[in-house]
Amino acid sequence: MRKFAAIRLLLVATLCAADAQSDELRLSSPADWQTWTIPKGTLEIADDGSISLAWMRRNINAVADAAEFSHSEGKKQVFGGIRAVNSNPQDAANIIDQDPSTWWQPSADDPLEDWWIEIDLGRPVLARKLRLVFPDSLDAKPFRNFTTYISNGVDTRYGVTYHPVAVTTTPNVERVFEVDLKRIEIGVASGEHLIEQDTLDFNLVHHVRLVPSEKNPGAALAEIEVDALGDNLAIGTVERGGSVRAGRSEDKVGMIFDGDVNTNWRLAVGGDQAKEGNLRTYVEDGDWFEWDLGATFWVDHLSHIDLAVGDGEGSRGSHGYGAKLFILTTSDGTPASGLTSDRIRSNFDYQELSDVFNDRFPTQQSYHFAFPLRKIRHIFYHRSGIPMRLQIRQTVFEYILHGEGHVAATEMISDFIDLGSMKSVRKLSWDADLPAGTQIEIRSQTGNTFELQKKYYHKNGTELDSARFGKLPKSVRGRIDTLKLKGPDWSGWSQPYDFPEEAFLSPTPRQFLQLQIQLANDDPQLTPVLRSLTLEFDDPLVSGGITARILPREVGLDSLQRFTYLLQPTFARNDQGFDEVFIQVPGAVQEVGVRVGGQSVQPREVELADRLLRVGLPERVRGDSVEVLFTAQVTANATLFEAWAGDSQQNVRQGVEPLAPRSMIVFVPDVAGENLLRNVQVTPVVTPNDDGVNDEAQIDFIVVQVEGNPNVDIYDLTGSHLRTLNLGTAGFAWDGRDDAGAALPPGVYICRIQIEADSGDQSVYRIISLAY
Repeated sequence: MRKFAAIRLLLVATLCAADAQSDELRLSSPADWQTWTIPKGTLEIADDGSISLAWMRRNINAVADAAEFSHSEGKKQVFGGIRAVNSNPQDAANIIDQDPSTWWQPSADDPLEDWWIEIDLGRPVLARKLRLVFPDSLDAKPFRNFTTYISNGVDTRYGVTYHPVAVTTTPNVERVFEVDLKRIEIGVASGEHLIEQDTLDFNLVHHVRLVPSEKNPGAALAEIEVDALGDNLAIGTVERGGSVRAGRSEDKVGMIFDGDVNTNWRLAVGGDQAKEGNLRTYVEDGDWFEWDLGATFWVDHLSHIDLAVGDGEGSRGSHGYGAKLFILTTSDGTPASGLTSDRIRSNFDYQELSDVFNDRFPTQQSYHFAFPLRKIRHIFYHRSGIPMRLQIRQTVFEYILHGEGHVAATEMISDFIDLGSMKSVRKLSWDADLPAGTQIEIRSQTGNTFELQKKYYHKNGTELDSARFGKLPKSVRGRIDTLKLKGPDWSGWSQPYDFPEEAFLSPTPRQFLQLQIQLANDDPQLTPVLRSLTLEFDDPLVSGGITARILPREVGLDSLQRFTYLLQPTFARNDQGFDEVFIQVPGAVQEVGVRVGGQSVQPREVELADRLLRVGLPERVRGDSVEVLFTAQVTANATLFEAWAGDSQQNVRQGVEPLAPRSMIVFVPDVAGENLLRNVQVTPVVTPNDDGVNDEAQIDFIVVQVEGNPNVDIYDLTGSHLRTLNLGTAGFAWDGRDDAGAALPPGVYICRIQIEADSGDQSVYRIISLAY
């Protein structure tokens, strides 16, 4: 496991006057971000407070950060660094300090058998090269004859086993001595992206040992370097907030990414019943896992490491055999479209990485996959069959993931921000650099009350209830968090903010708020940079809040309905009040009227833009209720009519709350039918001769309870596609031309209206006659 510094410190934010009416909370320094929950290692916070996606490295010296990693050795947890040395131990750390001007020099008085040294990388790495750097000065010279050993770190009953990778055959006089590391992977496995060559140009390395075979005057060693493929993205999963779940041995499956080759996860592979011919599926046996990395990374190399008896470097006891038949799929976290019948795998859009077949002799133990860079947040593994040569104890020891570039996506969440008292938040703004192909998405939520709750975790990051946690051995118990949870009055996360200085989207006034920021890219070489974030807030327009209700609550489909929207404010003595009302409506509205305190008044102005109805009141309201009346058509069941009260002079809005549960929602029972396209009306004859009569075919219809726009296309009678129509301000219309703009000849054409839904696609066809 990797050591990480804690980042939960006291929030320090700049609070100042934004103007005469409002205050400002500005987040722009490193201290301002320190209470935010950030997946460890995925973001970089610069000295000026700017935030960007961290860079994942390829081709690293694994010695440089060995002290940041730990693993089990016997019954102890040890960190990387100098593992053992007999002669001159006080200078041993010089060989891992990245400074070639310092060195370790064994004492000339010690016997040759004490002239050896070992380092521990803290975790297993896939390395291509081992490099010894010697000093060359009057009193320090390279070792002349020696043997270099490596170990994969498996701790047997006899300890760690080393095997030689380089032996000098002639006296060394070079200041830099390099060893190419290779691994022979015996086996005939096959699968997409699987590296199938027998000799790999890398090897699994956990420890390095140097043993001189002669004492030469002034012999010294300045540095040991291990060229690894890159940062192992698997390590740190739990610390980033990721987790893994599995069909069996869920308390051990997290060992596949713990950076420790002395732990493993075992598969059932049919269990004892398979021996009797009763073959079971991977679901029945639980031979699957789903792994959330805690952030999205660009990955192009994945290694599935199994270590068995006879691996050449030893193993503790009988670990069994590697997996033989399995499928790996990955997802960047995008939800799957439509419905899924998979009750095991989460509803993400998974793409197959490889379908591995390894049921021929000699069987392969480990698998290394190389593929074009892809975004990976989730990995799903499952056994795909029962091997012909049934071996019950199949194991997975470790996964190693590599890539290069900025993290693909991660999110940071603020602590609960206390505004000091009930405040009305005006707007949220930010300053950022957004190269093409990068994104920053910001959401907010607000509330007033909290509840405390304890959460219990397994060592692998899986959340447990208190009873299951209490039954776990202490060795696999994880952390216990006492959480300050949102009370029942908290809103959910808002829609993403579209642009800086946008009006605040969460309910307000509130005393507390929370922010969520996601940084992402579509190119690993690019990152967005967030420089600051600012909230403007002031005293609420109505201190006691505003409740709302719409009537009627239930309407018929496809008909215009007269609605009354009531806003009931609770004023205090010095409240500013409001002079305009905003209501989110499903479409066009007609006949807008206003009542203040039950008396009809003439609205100052009425405006509808992007389905937001704005009604200006003739006078500022400081003590009465307000009713807005309008006629509209509702086509989706459970339509929410959100609303805000506003101050036109200060450009301030205050959200409203339901007067009673669901009192701002209108229901349409008729929507329950299967027909999603209704009231289709298409102009039957088009005469595009610019006389103002039937120059275009108007295509009108109602789409019921489906998100997104329908597709409207024109075809000739042979079925050839001629035109795709775009939604205009007046709906869909066809002017008798094709996609290239050419006028089509007179004749009969087919208009197809299609809508896509989870329940399936639906289409409606109409005939249009074209004449001149």
